[in-house]
Amino acid sequence: MNIRFIDLTIFMAYLVFMLGIGLYFLKKNKSKGDYYLGSAEKVCRMPDSRRQDADVL
Repeated sequence: MNIRFIDLTIFMAYLVFMLGIGLYFLKKNKSKGDYYLGSAEKVCRMPDSRRQDADVL
């Protein structure tokens, strides 16, 4: 099995990039709830007036 230098370089760059993304999101999660719920409490909510209009339809 002969792996060329460019192939190995691209593969290593990909691994480092994926590790960087993993570490970024590791630090972004503050609790188990953030991990399991995807920070659902931070979702933008609709104002009540728009919600009532949506119920009419």
